Amino acid sequence: MTPEPTGTGTGTITETAQRSAPGTVEGLVRKVGEVRDEVRIVGEDAEGLHGTLQSHALEARTAELAQREAASLLTELATERGLSWTLIGKLLGISQTSVRKWRRGQTVSPENWRQIAKLLAFLETLQASCPTICDQASWLEMRISDESTLTPADLYAMGRYQLLLDLAGLRYAPHEVLAALDPMWRTKYGVDDRFQVVLGPDGESSIVIREQP
Repeated sequence: MTPEPTGTGTGTITETAQRSAPGTVEGLVRKVGEVRDEVRIVGEDAEGLHGTLQSHALEARTAELAQREAASLLTELATERGLSWTLIGKLLGISQTSVRKWRRGQTVSPENWRQIAKLLAFLETLQASCPTICDQASWLEMRISDESTLTPADLYAMGRYQLLLDLAGLRYAPHEVLAALDPMWRTKYGVDDRFQVVLGPDGESSIVIREQP
C-alpha cells in the first residue's frame, strides 16, 4: 500500500485535521487549534534557543577580544567602526571625562576593559547577522521609530542586546521592539511635537520649542 504524501503546507494541516475529525466542523476547529498551539510553542522554543546561542557566542567573542589591549580596541571602534568618542561613551555608560582620559593613555579598569571588548564583539555580531547595515555608527544613532525618541544606542546602553539584534535582523517591527522593551513606551519615550532638536552655530545639538506655523 502506497503511503500518503506528507508536507508542511496549509493544505496538509487541513487534510490531517479532516482525517482526525471527519464530518464535524467543531472537530476540525479543535484540531487546527491544537496544531496552531504546537506551532506557537515550537516557535517560542526556537526563539529562546536562538537567543541563548547568540548570547553565548557574544560572551565567547568578548572573552577573545578582551585579551587585546584596551587602547587597540578603542582605536578599532573609532577608526574602523566609525564610532565617535561621544557615542562610545554613551554605549558604555561612562562619562566623557573618562573617555578623554583613556584617549590620553590612562589605565582602563578591568570591568571597563571588558565592556569595550563586548561592544566590539557586539558590532562584529551585528555585521555578521545583518550585513545590510552599511554604517553601524549612523544606524546606532537613528531613532527606532518616528513616534519614539529611543535609538539603538539607547537599547544597547540598557543592555538589551538580543532585542537590538532582533530589530536589526527585522525579526521584530520597531513597535514590537518598543513594546517588548516597555509596554508604556509611548508615555516614557514618545515624541513631544512641541520641541525639536536643532544644530547650533557651535556645532552642538540643542532642544528648542518648535515654531508654530
